[in-house]
Amino acid sequence: PAQARIRLPDSDIDIILERPKTFDSEIPALNGVSTISVPLPLPHLAADWGVATLLQLIEADSLLTILQLILIERSILILGECSGIVTSCTCALLELIRPYKWASNFMPILPKDMIEFVNSPVPFIAGVVASRKDIVSIERDERVLNAMSEGLTIVNLVTSEIHVTSERGIKSIMRSCPSPCAKLMRYKKRLEELREADPSLQSIPNFLDNGFSRKVVVAIRAVKSLIESHMTSFSGDISSNWQNYGDLRHSDDGQTFEFYPSKFIEPLRLQLESRLQLQEMMYHSQLFIEYVDERRKLHLSRQELAKRDDVGVFLALWIWCRWKLRKKLN
Repeated sequence: PAQARIRLPDSDIDIILERPKTFDSEIPALNGVSTISVPLPLPHLAADWGVATLLQLIEADSLLTILQLILIERSILILGECSGIVTSCTCALLELIRPYKWASNFMPILPKDMIEFVNSPVPFIAGVVASRKDIVSIERDERVLNAMSEGLTIVNLVTSEIHVTSERGIKSIMRSCPSPCAKLMRYKKRLEELREADPSLQSIPNFLDNGFSRKVVVAIRAVKSLIESHMTSFSGDISSNWQNYGDLRHSDDGQTFEFYPSKFIEPLRLQLESRLQLQEMMYHSQLFIEYVDERRKLHLSRQELAKRDDVGVFLALWIWCRWKLRKKLN
C-alpha cells in the first residue's frame, strides 16, 4: 500500500517541523463504527523500538563490543524476562550490523529447556526468556560456561551486564579496537532525557499505537547512522573496489568471483605500519615536543584562571556579607 512507502524527510529539521502523518480507517464495532489511527511511517519494532531499548538497557561501549563480536561471527545469547523486549532487542542486533547480513543461525526466542544449544559449533544469535532466578542459573550453567570459553557472549537485559567471551585474545582485541563510544554515550543520555516525556519509549503497546515523537525519531536515526558508519569503516573500499581483491571469471554459465582476504588485508597492514612509523618519528620531533609543552602551559593557565575566579567569588561574598552586617548594626 501507499502508506508503507511513506518515508521521513532527509533533514532532521524537516522531521521536527513536519506535521506527523497518520493512516486512519473506520472499522465496524458493536456500538457503531470505530476509528483506528496508525502513525506513518509505520512503526518498526526491531529497527526503531528495539534499537532504542537496547541502547537504554546496556552501556554504549557494551553495545559496540557486541556488534564487533558479531562481525567476527561470535555467538550472542540475550537473556531477559519479557518476550517482547528480548525479541525486539535480538532482532535489533541484525539491524545494527548493516550493511552486513548475519549468515548463520538466528533465533529471537530459544526455549530455556534447549539451553544445550549454546554448544552448537555454528555461530548463533539467540534470545532466552526466563525469570531472574532462571537467568542466574543459566549464567552459571556448566554448558554455558564452556561455550563462553569458545566464543559465546552473554547479554543480560535484566542487570544491564554483558559477559564477554573468555576465548583467548578476544577481550584485548575488543578493548584496543577504536569506536565512537563517546558520541554513542551522548545519544544514550539524550534518549534517557526523552524517555520521561515520550511513553512510546517505555512500552511496546504505546510505541505501536503512537510511534515515537519526532525528537526521539531524530535521535534514533542519528544512533543508527553513527553505528552504520562505524560498521562500514571495517570494510575499507570494498563497496566500490571489490573487484580488486579477488578473481573475477566469466564463463558460459555466467560469472564467478573468488574473494582473497590477503589481497584486502595486506594494503591495510602496510597503511597502518606506515602511519605508525610516521607518528613515531613525529613524536620524537621538536615540533611535537613544543606542541605538548603548549598544551601543558594552556592547562596550567586555565587552572590559574579558575583559581582566580574562585578567589574573586569568595571576596565578593565576603564583602557582601560584611556590608549586610554593617547595615544591620547601623
